[in-house]
Amino acid sequence: MTPRQQALLLMNALEADSRLWNRLVATEESMEALLSANLTEEQRGALSPGACERIVSLIRSKWVKRQENRWHSMGIQVLYYGEKGYPPSLQTMENAPLVLFVRGRSRLEKPMLAVVGTRRSTFYGQQVARALGRVAAERGCILLSGGALGIDGAAHGGCLESGGETAVILAHGHNRIYPRQHKDLFSKIVGSGALITEYGLGVDAKPWHFPKRNRIIAGLADVIVVVEAPVRSGAIVTAQLALDLGKEIWAVPGRIDEKVCKGSNKLLFDGANPLIDVSDFAETLCSKQLDLWGSDVRKNRQNQLDITEKEQKILNLFQIHGDRTVDNLSAECKMTAADVISCISHLSALNLIYQSGPGRWRASIDPK
Repeated sequence: MTPRQQALLLMNALEADSRLWNRLVATEESMEALLSANLTEEQRGALSPGACERIVSLIRSKWVKRQENRWHSMGIQVLYYGEKGYPPSLQTMENAPLVLFVRGRSRLEKPMLAVVGTRRSTFYGQQVARALGRVAAERGCILLSGGALGIDGAAHGGCLESGGETAVILAHGHNRIYPRQHKDLFSKIVGSGALITEYGLGVDAKPWHFPKRNRIIAGLADVIVVVEAPVRSGAIVTAQLALDLGKEIWAVPGRIDEKVCKGSNKLLFDGANPLIDVSDFAETLCSKQLDLWGSDVRKNRQNQLDITEKEQKILNLFQIHGDRTVDNLSAECKMTAADVISCISHLSALNLIYQSGPGRWRASIDPK
């Protein structure tokens, strides 16, 4: 294990993310100070007294080495922020997890479809989630969710039933199980998919861990489907985080008199793609848009088209980030809104982009 990896593990034990890492430990000098338990003035100023004491205690007790031995015995793979194997889609996040502990067989290299929703789901909602799990398996995607009761569990189960890969983002360490009712489900997932967490062994699920967990789901997923969700729910938080990252959001229409559907119905009102037929969803999304967003053929075709430097710059942003608005593009390209709208009009006429929702556009998968 390298000194950098040791430092990442120590900061991760404080539940820090990439923002604090980049501020306090990114340089070789600051890393040496941390590992020697001789914290710099800046580190002591940014960390609480309790956190500083914990760092010193972990170093003196050789905690990292003891944890490493336990990971090996449990078959846990450790992925480090900024290093080979760490998911690229998380690497670019502002608040990326410093470490991911992965247990299972999946290499996490396939397109990922996240299916999320409420724990208090209806029977209908669970049927839809299970069907979407089967779609992921049949289309060769990894079904991603949070392992909770209700929608999450139904989606994981549907994927397993069809022999697919499913991954759970946990809100606790690998030697804890939450919810207890999913003990058998998690055991099955380890055999063909993966259990993933940023929390070390012995860490219990805390209330604030769940919204943190949701950012990993949003970051890893290529596409997110919200099946049933109240207005104030983790699933809606996940969808909002994913939207900020430019991911494509789908929602299943629900009854207007059901509280568990008010959040997902609101997503539809705000412009999410309506999932009204599972078969159509499988054909239009999984077979095309989950084809890792294009090919060399598309790139060659773009090179042959007559587009300006400004239009190419905007097109590149669509291809990197997914959905964008005029305001997003204006800020990112340092262009006026009028210029952005002009570029969007031309790119749309060339079928290089399409309107994915009210005021939002994204790159076409196979422009003709």
